[in-house]
Amino acid sequence: MTHARGPLTGDMIATKADLDRVESILLDLKRQLDTLAPPQEWFGIDQAAEKLNVSASTIRRRINCGQLEARGIGKTRQVRL
Repeated sequence: MTHARGPLTGDMIATKADLDRVESILLDLKRQLDTLAPPQEWFGIDQAAEKLNVSASTIRRRINCGQLEARGIGKTRQVRL
C-alpha cells in the first residue's frame, strides 16, 4: 500500500487504490462468511422453541429481555434465528 501524508496533521492517508483493495478483500470475506453461516430466518414461537430445544415460554422470555429479535404480535409473532 502506498500512503500520502495528510496536509494538516501529517497523518497517513490511504489512496483510492488502497481503499478499493480493502473493499475487495472485505467483500470476499463477506462471501466466505455467508457460506459458513446461513442467513437468519424468521420462525414462529413454537418453531423457534423446537429449533432451540427450549419451551415457548423461554422464547417469549428471551424476546422480552432482548436476547432474541421478534416482529409481529399475538399468533403472528415471529422470532429471528
